[in-house]
Parts: sequence; structure tokens; C-alpha cells
Amino acid sequence: MRWRSTIAAGLVFVALLAWVLSKEKGRVPEEDEVFGLDIAQVNSLHVQREGEDPILLEKRDDDWFVVEPFASLASNDEVERMVKAIAELKPRSSREGLDLDSEDFGLADAPLVASVVYDGNRRATVYIGEETPLGSERYARVAGAKGRGADDRLYVVSAMLRTTLWKDPTQLREKGLARFEADDVGEVVLDHGEEHLVAVRAQPEEDIKWRLTAPLETVADEWNIKQLINNLHDLRAEDFLTEEKTDEELGLDQPQARVTLKLGDDRTLTITFGRTEEVEVGDAAESKEIIYVRSSEREEVLLVQADVLDKVRKTAFDLRDKSVMRFERDDVQRIIVEQKKGLSFTVARRPDGWHVEEPQSLDARQGAIDDILWDLEDLSAVKFVKEAATSAELREYGLAVPQAAITIHLSGRDPVKVLIGHETSDGNYYCTTSESEQVVAISEFLMGDLPGEIDDLKQTEPDLSDFGDFGDDEEF
Repeated sequence: MRWRSTIAAGLVFVALLAWVLSKEKGRVPEEDEVFGLDIAQVNSLHVQREGEDPILLEKRDDDWFVVEPFASLASNDEVERMVKAIAELKPRSSREGLDLDSEDFGLADAPLVASVVYDGNRRATVYIGEETPLGSERYARVAGAKGRGADDRLYVVSAMLRTTLWKDPTQLREKGLARFEADDVGEVVLDHGEEHLVAVRAQPEEDIKWRLTAPLETVADEWNIKQLINNLHDLRAEDFLTEEKTDEELGLDQPQARVTLKLGDDRTLTITFGRTEEVEVGDAAESKEIIYVRSSEREEVLLVQADVLDKVRKTAFDLRDKSVMRFERDDVQRIIVEQKKGLSFTVARRPDGWHVEEPQSLDARQGAIDDILWDLEDLSAVKFVKEAATSAELREYGLAVPQAAITIHLSGRDPVKVLIGHETSDGNYYCTTSESEQVVAISEFLMGDLPGEIDDLKQTEPDLSDFGDFGDDEEF
């Protein structure tokens, strides 16, 4: 019936409306909470501990900061744990009509007073006094509670409330150097020594992820770029500088390295790495080699383990893509190998596997073809020799008349030719391709895996790799 459909639709609407209203109002407080606040409403936290400097923390956008007794980025998790303890405070019991200034309760001059400011200038405060006879509880009073007469009651709260709120301000520092998401990084600028490197995230329509734009225009090594970004993301302070020192004393005026990350929303983060020094860090005063580091988004100087420098000071070779060519091995249809010395041969892919076409017709051994395919697909530069070699330089490297030429026929694109020239002084080989004027040095693996005679290509026994693994008691 239509009326049933109407009622069902009405119930759905009411449920959706309730959900929307609850989201707009924020957290729904429980009935026995004293303040009933949502921590998202809170914009500052003040803690006064007996005999200690006051602590003031402020929220700016989504981050908490220590304002007093020093300036520092704060740990959001640590601060929100303290804020939540006040905002969602649920006493174990309460009584009315008692003298809250009685010495028995220790609330007249409470050793711990913590308050939060929310919704502009509204304040909620908790005073924590002496232990109760049980020992696991403490007396407390409040100001700014939601119920009528609630500020005049004596409360009994868990002793853990004092533990949560009584913090050394140094415990509240954010030890992570910077807050950013790796996927938000659109550009990396790295300077150290004579090196100036710029890597830019490629456009979505490009078939690469990162591109180097300085010191040269080329494809970047995606894995190494990600490693650099992740190393910066994971940087943590061993300690913080507590004494007054100049940038010159810390080596921050002439840093060992500087990295600038361009992030989303036009945000720019610069991380500067100063002098390396052996210092004592931590509560146990352990001697460690550290480096002084500053973030453009923080006021304090962090002491970071010095080995991070090796993870940051990358060269153009480290960050550029070292692939000699790009293709998928499954797209290879034919390989023609021509050698001045050694076996020249042609192999082709057929529906039933690889087949040797030259110098004679026979079934190819899959393992031999796999070695060649892997070597070609993973062919990488161990050194970049020339970005654009002249004819004279090609002759010098043995590439005008190469000792080996490998032509790779691919589905859906033109063949690619790999030329291999003289052996280098360190046992590698000069190499170039038909797709580039670049000359690189490659490892000896490809030349070593080229078959020396036809028997190395010949399939001499059935290839069992397609049959899977069989147990001892299984039979064909």
C-alpha cells in the first residue's frame, strides 16, 4: 500500500535529519559528564602545577602549540588526551553541602588546576586536591559545569586524572619534525654543496610519476624520490635545543643541506640541516651524534640523529631514472642478437612458447630467454657517460661499430635497438639505444647472459615449470 511506503520514507527522512543534526552539533555528551564538551570546541588549555611554571597550549587551525613556558609545536595526541580528560570528565561520585575549602580536601589552594577555553571565551576548570582514603581517587571541584549548582559540589575523581594532566611541558613537544602527507608533495628542491636538484611531480596524464627539472630535464627515479620524501616525513627529534645559540653556532646560516617541499594549498615547507655535533640527549643523558635541524613551520631547533644527512644529500645520479629503456616484457615478440664475437641468433614468441629462428630452427629453453628478458627489461645505467654523444664519441666508446646489437620487436610500437660497445675500465660496458643519443655504462650482466653457443638456447628436456609443484606421492 502507498501509505506504508510513505511512512517508510518518512522514517528514513527523520533518521537522516537526526544524523545531520547530530553531526552539526558535534559529540553528544553522556548524562553524567560534568562539562559535556566536544574537544573540537576547545581552543586552549592552561595547566598550573604546584611549584612549577604554568603551561599554556593553544590550538591554531588543526595543530596544538606550546606557548608557555616555551614556544614549540605540540603533540596533538598528547594534548587532546589532556583536553578530553577535562571535556568529558565523569566523576565517580559527588556530594553537596560541604565546605570545599576544608583542609581535608586540599582544594582551597589546589596543587593542580587545569582549564580549557572553548566557544570563544567560555571556560571549564577542574581543581584537583588530596587523595581520598582509598588512594586511587582524589577530591576535586569544578568551575563552569553545565548543571545548576554543579560548581558547588565536592567531586571524587580517578587519580588517573591528575596523572593525565600533570605533565612536564617537554613531554608535550611534537617530536616528529613536520606534518605533511607524502602524496601532497608536488615539488622537491634539494640544495647541498654544489648540488641544486629540483624534482616535480608529473601530470596525471603522463606515464611517469616524477620529473627532474634541475640540474637537467629528465625522468626522475620514482622510488628514490619517494624514499627522500618518506625519510623527511619520518624525521624525529632525539631532543630539542634548550640553550641560546646563534644560527652561526648551529651551522644553520651555512647549512649542510636544505630541502624545500611544495605542498598542496600553496604551502611551502623548508627543512634546514645545520652542524653535526656529539651531544648528550634524552633523560638518560646518552651521548649521540646529532645534527641541528630547523623547520620553517616551527620556532624551535630539533636535535636529529646525524645519519639522516646521508638519506637527504642525494645527487642528480641518485634521483634521476636510470632505466635505459622502457617496455613490458610481455610485449616482446622477437629478439635479434648480432655479435662480432660470439653467437648471433633470433628468437620469437609463439603461442606454445619461445622458438629459435636463427641460426637454426628449434624450440628455445625458457630459462635462457627469461634471463635475457629480465636483463633487457631491467637494463639500468650504472653511470651516465654522455647526454648526447657525437659521432667521434660513439667511435671512442665502441658504439659506432658495436660488439653486440640487440633488436627488440614489441607489439604496438617500433623496434628498439640496444648497442653495446667497449668494456669500461671497471668491467662494465658502454651502451646506447635507438631511442636516445645518451651513452651510459651498464653492468656486465647482460653480456654475461647472452648465450655463447646454440646449445645454450636449445630446449633439451621438457620444461616442467608449467605443471606446478607435485607432492612425492603424485603421479603424472
